[in-house]
Amino acid sequence: QTIDNYGKEMKFNMYDLFIIIASEQFSSNHLNLAKLIQRMRKRFYIVWTKLYRDLSTCVLSEVRLLQSIQENIQENLQKESVNIPPIYLVSNLDPLLYDFPKLRDTLHKDLSNIKCCVPLNTLSYTCEKNIDERVASLKERLDGGCSEHSVCIRDNDDMEECVKAYRLKFGIDDQSLQQVALSLGTVQLEYKANMKSQNMHTLCRGDWRLRLMTCALGRAFSSSLKCLPCLRRCVPRFRRIKHRRVLHLVAQDTKIIVKKILRDSISPPLI
Repeated sequence: QTIDNYGKEMKFNMYDLFIIIASEQFSSNHLNLAKLIQRMRKRFYIVWTKLYRDLSTCVLSEVRLLQSIQENIQENLQKESVNIPPIYLVSNLDPLLYDFPKLRDTLHKDLSNIKCCVPLNTLSYTCEKNIDERVASLKERLDGGCSEHSVCIRDNDDMEECVKAYRLKFGIDDQSLQQVALSLGTVQLEYKANMKSQNMHTLCRGDWRLRLMTCALGRAFSSSLKCLPCLRRCVPRFRRIKHRRVLHLVAQDTKIIVKKILRDSISPPLI
């Protein structure tokens, strides 16, 4: 039976965390399990048990023996291009010695995160759905020629103001992000670092379509529409296209930031 068939038979895809238990030797079976779990992008540990027996039969010092076991496991994994997972050496006779306390603490932390994973994904999906609904509503109002009423924009041709207004509408303006950062004990930069819609410049830099619409050629095209009576009716349409693009990009940023806030609310980032 191949390791892949074994994984299917044991329904590995249903599990989030694996513990590979070894003693006496780290065999090819252990190695194949590690390779399969890594391919599945699942988290796993290696736990070396019966350390008391190794210590009672080995002529090496305790420190040297522990180091030798660790190195042997790591070398076998590296030969097969397996990333080194947490490795714990434990003694069945005494749970307070060696790596048992670290194993217990890590297991407690990872299981807590796994418990939060399903409701977190559900909440994230709900938030994304709400964002999409708000985008659809705003686009509908834009198409109806109500851009100046859908968000607080004094000048519909001021795209910088447009970016600020949509960020405020979705709650990712600087003040809101600062409040979130303070409540989670982190800094605003955590949420703004990769945000495209910090301002019009960063938004255009990250999106070629918006960059094309707002470059010198795009502005000249917009001005020419205003000057020609027969094409003047196209001006609002061109403006709506730009607004819709900004709206889409700000909404994408909002989804990314909301996901990060939800993750940080469970495991706050270290600063």
